[in-house]
Amino acid sequence: MVSESRYIGVFPALPLDRNLEFGEWIVGTPPPDSLWASPRFRELSEMLFRSFEKRGFTGGAWLWHRERGFDGSRPSDDEIGAIGAAVTFAALDANDRLPEVDDGDVGRYLTTTENAELFLQPIDEKNGRIVHERGGLLKSTYVLGVKIGDEPPPFADAVEPISEPVAVSSKLARAVFEAIRCAGGSGPAIAAACYWHRAALVNPSAVTQAQRLILLKIGFETIFRTSESWLCARQLRELFETVTAAHRNLLPWRGLLWSPAERTDLARSYEIRKGKNKGQKVPVKRSELEDWFSAFAEARNQIVHYGRLATEIYPAPDEHPMSRYAGWLIKKGERILREAIKATLGPDILLSALIAQRTIDDLAIDDLRQFQSSLLADKKVPSTVSPSAPTPEPPPRSLEALLADLGCPPNHVVVEASPALGATRRAKRPDGSGWGDIEFDMVITQAERDLLVHAGAEEELSNHWMPYE
Repeated sequence: MVSESRYIGVFPALPLDRNLEFGEWIVGTPPPDSLWASPRFRELSEMLFRSFEKRGFTGGAWLWHRERGFDGSRPSDDEIGAIGAAVTFAALDANDRLPEVDDGDVGRYLTTTENAELFLQPIDEKNGRIVHERGGLLKSTYVLGVKIGDEPPPFADAVEPISEPVAVSSKLARAVFEAIRCAGGSGPAIAAACYWHRAALVNPSAVTQAQRLILLKIGFETIFRTSESWLCARQLRELFETVTAAHRNLLPWRGLLWSPAERTDLARSYEIRKGKNKGQKVPVKRSELEDWFSAFAEARNQIVHYGRLATEIYPAPDEHPMSRYAGWLIKKGERILREAIKATLGPDILLSALIAQRTIDDLAIDDLRQFQSSLLADKKVPSTVSPSAPTPEPPPRSLEALLADLGCPPNHVVVEASPALGATRRAKRPDGSGWGDIEFDMVITQAERDLLVHAGAEEELSNHWMPYE
C-alpha cells in the first residue's frame, strides 16, 4: 500500500555506465517509457533530480521497481541496506579500472563512499515540497516545507563529482546484494566487512589515516571472525590459495594482489607477550602476504595502544625487492580487504574478468583453427606451400652475462614472453622497488628467459581488467 507521501530514490553523485539489478529493484538510467505513479510525481521527481546540478552533480542514478516502475513505494529496510552496500562496494571496486591520468587529475574520476549515498526522499505532491534533515548523527535539524527545485537535500561532507560514468561490475554488485540478503552462510560476515570497508573510504579529512587503518583491520576480523592477527593472516592466505586452486594456470594476474608465485619462506620471528615465556623470540616462516599482514596489524596496535601511526609504509622484504605488497599500508589494505571479500563470494567473482578473458581467448583460437581448416578444405592454400622455418635463436648467454648486461640481480628483473603470438621476448629492469617505470630492457631468447626465471626473475603480469560483467 502506497503511503501518503510517495518516495523517490536517487544516487545523485554516482553516474553509472550500466544498470544494476537487485531482486525487484534496478539502479541506473531508467528507460523513457518507465511507469510513474502520476504525471505530477514524475514532474516533481525530475525537478528534484535536476536540482542537484546546482551543486555540480549531473548524470546520477535512479532507483525504481522492476515491474511497478516509479510507483512511490519504498524498499524495505533490509533491501535498502543491501542495495546501498552492493552499489558502494561495486563502485569502489571500479577504482581499479580508472584511466591512466596524472596524479593531479585522478580525483576527477575517483569514487569515494559518499558518491554512493542513496537519497530516499518523500515528496509532498500536493504542495510540491520536501522535508529533509541537515546536520549529523549527534546534532541534526529537520527543515520543513522546502520547495522542490530550489535547493537539493544536503550531501554528505566532502562529496565530490565524478567526471565520467563509473564502470561498475553488475555481476559483483549482484553477488554482494544476494550474499547480504542471505541470512546464513557468509552473508553476515560479508555485510559487516563491506560496512567497515566503505567506512574506511569516506572522503572527509576529519577521518584520519590512523582511523582508516583501524577500520580496515576490523574488516579483516569480521571476515575471519577472529581478532588474533597471526590467525587472521594465516586464514587470509588460505582463503586465496583455496579459492584460486582450480585457476592457478591463469595466475599471477594484475587484477589480484596475491600470487601463487610469491615467497612463502620468509624467515621471521615473533615475541611471546604473555606467560612464563614472555619476551622470548620464536622463529617462524611466513608468506609475503602474512608478512605484510603482520606489519599491518602491528601498525594498528601502535595506534590503539600508543595513539600514533608509527609507520604508513610496508617496505619490500629483502628476500623479494619487487614485492607487490610494498607501499602504503592503507592503500594495500583497502585492496586486499576488497579482494578478500570477493574471494569469500567465490572464484567466479574474484577472477571474473580473468575467466571471461580466457573464454574469449579460447573462442578466438577455435575460430582461427576453423578458419585455417576451411581454407585448407577449399584448397585456397596451395598444398605445395610449406611454412617457412623459424629463424634459429642465437646461443643463450650465461646467467652471469645476462645480469651483467642488465646491471642488477635476478630478483630485480621482469621477463615477458608471448612466443605463440609472435611477440619478442624481453627482460626488463623496473625503476625502484615496485612495478615502476622501466629503466632498461633487452631482447632475450627463450632459453635465456628460462634461465632468468629459474634464478628468481619475475614474470610479467597478465593485464586483463576487462571485460567485466
